[in-house]
Amino acid sequence: MVCENEEDAREVADSRLRLTRQAAGSSSSASILSLAQGFAQGKSDNREIIKVPLVVKADVAGSVEAVRGALEALQASDDEAICKVDLVYAGVGEVTSSDVAIAAVSKAKIVAFNVGSGFVAAEDARSSNVDISYYDVVYSLLDDMQAKITTTLAPPPPGILVGRAVIKKVFKIGKVGKVAGCEVTEGLIKSESQVRILRGKRNPIYTGKFSSLKVVKDTVAEVPKGSECGLSFEKFEEFLEGDIIECFIGGGGGSGGGGNSGQSS
Repeated sequence: MVCENEEDAREVADSRLRLTRQAAGSSSSASILSLAQGFAQGKSDNREIIKVPLVVKADVAGSVEAVRGALEALQASDDEAICKVDLVYAGVGEVTSSDVAIAAVSKAKIVAFNVGSGFVAAEDARSSNVDISYYDVVYSLLDDMQAKITTTLAPPPPGILVGRAVIKKVFKIGKVGKVAGCEVTEGLIKSESQVRILRGKRNPIYTGKFSSLKVVKDTVAEVPKGSECGLSFEKFEEFLEGDIIECFIGGGGGSGGGGNSGQSS
């Protein structure tokens, strides 16, 4: 890039060097982990690619390039999918209404590094339900984005996890309806807890409550790891063999499908 004077050129160069060093320190461990996971799991050709759309704005061009490089190095993966950043747009200057419009159309989050947003842009973001996060430390930005990627890959339950089970068999029992024959793989399955059913590791298909928890024909309050049980759910029978059941406490329940340098508008 061309600058008007030596002072501006030096500022850009220093900014690029500082951010590149910071970004390298924060992202290298994530990159190494992703490579190790890739080798351990074999070829990733058949895995789904999940992208987290972002719009990036920064104070100078050097910052934009450094943040872009660091974000594109982030990813999380499991045996079903790889999740990474999709940089929809990156530019210099404060967040504008145009940036908000781009984010709204692409369902992206806006990341602002060392810049703010104008009043009109902030109002547009609120009305369009576009999230803007502001940062002045690159470590915080990258840590938050890595957490967002990881959460997108495998969303945590909306409360404190107390147990998991896998559906081994689906039974149809007279007037009772469908019952899931399960094996508890972690913790405890508790009848009074809330429940989430996942198809795969990241696709919640139901959040609600148990309608019954039984061992053989006896109704029980809880079932520990390693045991088998029969489960049914309030107003939901679309479960399949292989679905994962998560039992949790706290958080919001109800039927349905599926740090702080950064401050959201």
